[in-house]
Amino acid sequence: MTQTESFDIFWEAYPKRGGCKKGKKQARAQWLRLNPSPELIQIIMDWLEHDRKLRERNRKRKQFYAPPKDAFRWLRDERWEDELEPLPKPKPKPKPTEFARCSCGWQGYKEKEGTCLCPKCGKPL
Repeated sequence: MTQTESFDIFWEAYPKRGGCKKGKKQARAQWLRLNPSPELIQIIMDWLEHDRKLRERNRKRKQFYAPPKDAFRWLRDERWEDELEPLPKPKPKPKPTEFARCSCGWQGYKEKEGTCLCPKCGKPL
């Protein structure tokens, strides 16, 4: 793979800032100056994938997560060396523990311990 081809893959993966990407010419020049090895390209792509997952998680939580700077400065400053916060492991969904019946005819397992409401009529189980 040539450096130009690897840059095109990098550019495609690099996140947009404010809905668009700017500075492709400068970023390409910086990429060619950097002349990354296949190992470094993999490190950069792994970092971008991890960053994408963090942004997606924070978007779902409605939390702000600043996108990286423009690609030129990101490459110039070797930001792939920055430490990213780890992605949390998903919490397992608790298993239903107790079978319940309601006067409306609904029957099933309670979703949580303690007082629960019938999903059909809303009465306490």
